[in-house]
Amino acid sequence: MKEVNNITVISPQKQVVIHRWITVSTLLLGIILATLSGITIYMIYKQQHYARQHAKLTSQKKDSPASHMTHLQQEAKELNKRTALIQRYKKNPPQIASVITALTQTIPQEATIESIHIDSTHKTYTLTVQASHVTQAVHCVALLNQNDAFENSTLTSLHTSDNKKITAKLQGSLGTLK
Repeated sequence: MKEVNNITVISPQKQVVIHRWITVSTLLLGIILATLSGITIYMIYKQQHYARQHAKLTSQKKDSPASHMTHLQQEAKELNKRTALIQRYKKNPPQIASVITALTQTIPQEATIESIHIDSTHKTYTLTVQASHVTQAVHCVALLNQNDAFENSTLTSLHTSDNKKITAKLQGSLGTLK
């Protein structure tokens, strides 16, 4: 008779050998996977360590003398800008309203202010005052010279009008307003 199945039973010794081979292969595969996992974890740890060192060195580089010099140069530029603004403010003519207020407060009430001309570019003023007597006009000049807001005040002209009032023209330069 002819055999239909070519399957034969393996001897018990061969079964033990196959069992050992499967066990050893599984163990070796486990060891290889554990080793590869360990190497991968070690590489990730090293990469993070290098990234931390890089960040630390970069921050140290920011604190280096060259970066301090750059920072100081930027601060010096800002300080120069602010100083220029302050100097420009100091050199600018005083506000017209404050000059007019100072003039009206300085001139006594016996004298009447007719006109005020302020040249803010040259920091000068021309004041026309109507007074009843010459001494009032001279007194106005003295009061203006005593005020820090006005310098070099002089009486430039005197005129009498029909109603016996004296028109005095006063000129001077603007000082410092408080």
